[in-house]
Amino acid sequence: MSDGQRRNPRFEEPLSFTPVPGGPEDYASTADDPVRYVEVVDDKGLLGYLWFQDAADGADFIPCKSRGVEAMQAGVEWGRKLRRHKENGLAPSRAVADLATAAHTAAGGHVAPGDPSEAESESALREQAAGK
Repeated sequence: MSDGQRRNPRFEEPLSFTPVPGGPEDYASTADDPVRYVEVVDDKGLLGYLWFQDAADGADFIPCKSRGVEAMQAGVEWGRKLRRHKENGLAPSRAVADLATAAHTAAGGHVAPGDPSEAESESALREQAAGK
């Protein structure tokens, strides 16, 4: 099928992604073994879960599906906060403990009071968030 126009061959080349060394450091965003987590809330209720696992050097925010865009925007904010803690060399558990005691800000909600809970795995926690 030709429409009579020549196609630029660059559009036919496969794209590749090459990470550049020296970019921002992040905690791992997956973990297979049990993870600990805290709830992140705002004035409307549960936004998502902030999980961590030192063995995998992992920590991430999992948004609750029911909160839609609000939860996704909160995830961006929590990602920034976690990145700053990773760049400062903190273990995931220490980073989340620090974030739990930090002053509340309007952006992204805050960690709900209480001790961390445990989930079977990061993927199990994602399934839990999808149902909320």
